[in-house]
Amino acid sequence: MNSHSNSNANVSMVKELPGVAVVTGAASGIGRAVAHALARAGCSAIALIDVNAAGLTEVASSIRALNQDMRVLELQCDAAHEAEVVRAFDAIHDAFNRLDYAINCAGVPGNTGPSDVALVSAFDRVIAVNLRGLFLCARQELRIMKSQSLDSHVYPGIDASRAQRGAIVNIASGLAYVALPGCPAYCASKAGVAALTRSDAVDYALSRIRVNAVLPGIVETSMTSGAKAELDDHAVKVMTPLQRWGQPREIADACVFLCSSKASFVTGISMPVDGGYLAI
Repeated sequence: MNSHSNSNANVSMVKELPGVAVVTGAASGIGRAVAHALARAGCSAIALIDVNAAGLTEVASSIRALNQDMRVLELQCDAAHEAEVVRAFDAIHDAFNRLDYAINCAGVPGNTGPSDVALVSAFDRVIAVNLRGLFLCARQELRIMKSQSLDSHVYPGIDASRAQRGAIVNIASGLAYVALPGCPAYCASKAGVAALTRSDAVDYALSRIRVNAVLPGIVETSMTSGAKAELDDHAVKVMTPLQRWGQPREIADACVFLCSSKASFVTGISMPVDGGYLAI
């Protein structure tokens, strides 16, 4: 084999994301796609968090089929309950002793109706999961990341000038910045996620922890199955310049990029992955 071939072989052996990851909301939809993308990117270990135990088992099995060397930890947890979140992240730290990438996907839909008729209990539930739950997870992720060494000290092939202690990606929504009728709780929760992302990015930049958000547009998941019955192809084409539904893997690919050293100078942003939805 010539030197050129050797060089290419060595480059191919460098994993895009060699570290330890956690995905909340991992049992379905975008979270499931993110977990699969992390396995393909070469993560050495992954913790999967969701309230749906059966869904977690399915995802874990499919991940092991993708990456047999990857350690997988399944954690049933309701992100809205602080004690459960603390126990889950204690288990992650005990199992892996570090955390390099966190993608917070856990969320619930929130078509509660306009504010004057929306049930306060329904509003509270959406905020409890989508915003407060994400905050509860993020604070545990940040605590672990702050205490650990830079990834360049642990994983071969990482450029020291791009080293980090961790990267967090929060799944927000285009509805953080625009609105749909009847969704005050959901819009408020996702706007809060975008604001929390900016705040954490500023607070933890000097700790070499990057925090970003992704704003999915109209994506084909179980959460949007009800909307799909109402939105025909014509409506999607009118709302989305690329004139189609997004796919969960397209959101996952953006998350992998934001976790990677390719995004080493990116923090505090909310990246639309929406087919142009916010451009209209």
